Amino acid sequence: MIDLSIIIPTLNNLRDLAPCLESIRRTTRVPYEVLVYANACTEETARYLDRQADVRAIRDSRNLYFTRAVNAALAEARGRYVFLLNDDTMILREDWFGVYREQLELDPRIAIVGPYWKNIDELPYGWIEPYATLYRREAFEASGGLPFHDASFVLWWSDIYHAYALMRDGFYLRPLARPLVDGLVHHRRVGESGATVLRLKPTLPEACFSFHGKTLMYERLGIESDAQLAGYYEGVVWDGTPAAAVAVGAS
Repeated sequence: MIDLSIIIPTLNNLRDLAPCLESIRRTTRVPYEVLVYANACTEETARYLDRQADVRAIRDSRNLYFTRAVNAALAEARGRYVFLLNDDTMILREDWFGVYREQLELDPRIAIVGPYWKNIDELPYGWIEPYATLYRREAFEASGGLPFHDASFVLWWSDIYHAYALMRDGFYLRPLARPLVDGLVHHRRVGESGATVLRLKPTLPEACFSFHGKTLMYERLGIESDAQLAGYYEGVVWDGTPAAAVAVGAS
């Protein structure tokens, strides 16, 4: 088994994908593989991927959207760790994997390390955004298979659902403060391109906008109260200096 599988779903976005792949080559110093799932793959994208000898490309004429595309790529992954990466990112530092792995290996109960986000008030914890997120392989295998194992979440909420499934099963999240992650991985976020959720809505299936909410998610996961969730490791969002970590969430 190799150290690291990097999973990148893409939708004919060569402007971002090409520099993303170059940044991986430039900065990653452990044995790794890159798997790119090319949704609705055009001839231009296929030709580009054919030229990338160090990339395992999965081409699909359909658009499976985020969750199913990630699942399909993960089914082929061979790494001890799995790093889920957006195609509109660039890795900035050679020590990026060491930083992530060190946090993941603080405790075998930590399943996910990545950028912290919380914008849904009803959730007792936030979750970890999957644009630059490291998973411990045995943790997600122990909790039901692939990280985004519920494909009924077409585009959004699959990451939240998975985080809460892991916490229900006794695993912890290790959220990283956004400024810390920004120093490791540059993310050209949706808002920067003007492609907001509301602007995208007319172009996407209605199923992409079927947000399930806390109540339904808890019912599906068999969670009766917030107390059943393991939560954040040590109850903090880590900002790079443990002494300065800020307590968040429920205890």
